[in-house]
Amino acid sequence: MSKSRKVNSKVFVLISIVAIFLSVGGYYAFEEKGKPLPKSNLSTLSTEKQVYAQPSIEKGQDTKEEVQPQNKEQETKTSKNTVSKSNVSTDSKPNVNTASKSNANAVSKSNVNTDTSGLSNKKLSWYFMPNKNHTLPGFDAVGSKLVNKYNGIYHGDSGSKTLYLTFDEGYEAGYTPKVLDSLKVEGVKATFFITGHYIDSKPDLVKRMVNEGHIVGNHTMTHPSLPSVSDQQFKNELDGVNEKLENLTGMTMNFIRPPEGAYSERTLKLAKDMGYRQVFWSVAFKDWVPTWGTPDGNMQTVLGLIHPGAVILLHPENKANADMLISFIKACRNEGYTFGTLNQL
Repeated sequence: MSKSRKVNSKVFVLISIVAIFLSVGGYYAFEEKGKPLPKSNLSTLSTEKQVYAQPSIEKGQDTKEEVQPQNKEQETKTSKNTVSKSNVSTDSKPNVNTASKSNANAVSKSNVNTDTSGLSNKKLSWYFMPNKNHTLPGFDAVGSKLVNKYNGIYHGDSGSKTLYLTFDEGYEAGYTPKVLDSLKVEGVKATFFITGHYIDSKPDLVKRMVNEGHIVGNHTMTHPSLPSVSDQQFKNELDGVNEKLENLTGMTMNFIRPPEGAYSERTLKLAKDMGYRQVFWSVAFKDWVPTWGTPDGNMQTVLGLIHPGAVILLHPENKANADMLISFIKACRNEGYTFGTLNQL
């Protein structure tokens, strides 16, 4: 074989390998040392170390033209985000939050002074290691220890078949109304983490979330990597969204999901002192790509990852997620699972 044919053969093999990798959904997340770890197809449920880090909202995404949601008649406001754990029902029972703004859980967010000078600001990225046994996955030992220290959440009781649905709302693609419709039909309450842009652009949807008994959590004003911002910027990022929600609905926020799953001991401490619990996850997949998967494919992926106490991260901008939600909830119930809310943890 000539030298040119040998080179062409090698190039063809290399291109084929890359094409196969992309076709199974490989992507990268970065660890502390900055080295990328290749991501395997989640459907294989590899027991090797996997890094499921959230993406950043790409530049321009927060100003993209949005599909207008369907307008629905709003129900009478009967819920709050600052709920007493004793007042929360699970699964298909109504989950009416009767706490008021003066509840002791509604900590003042703005006037908190925290000395972070002695705390590490080393950026960490949240990840978990799935298994095929529907049991609690593995987590980064350093990261999970810090999250526990600062009263964060990444799973519930591993001995109870309760699931916790959470949705990250960076922008609206037109599918959240269907997600809310599905949750209402099935009597399930969830948590929606929203950005400043989201509440500005979709106030009616945010009101609907609150009115229908869901928790609305903080996903920051501009979706930055929080270890990269100053203490004051951190507070501004959280206060901005919290104040918008309070002005719109009278509710305040008690939960935050850090953009990209990026955190440090400093940001965990700041959030805790501001009255927040940081919420990570034990189930997630590449659904932040709007066109990723099919309804059945996405449902099977998540069903393969769930476990007792799972905190499930989903993205409503993915149409397949909206389309599969009712079937997913029913499938989970058929397996003996019920659905709870974060304020029960």
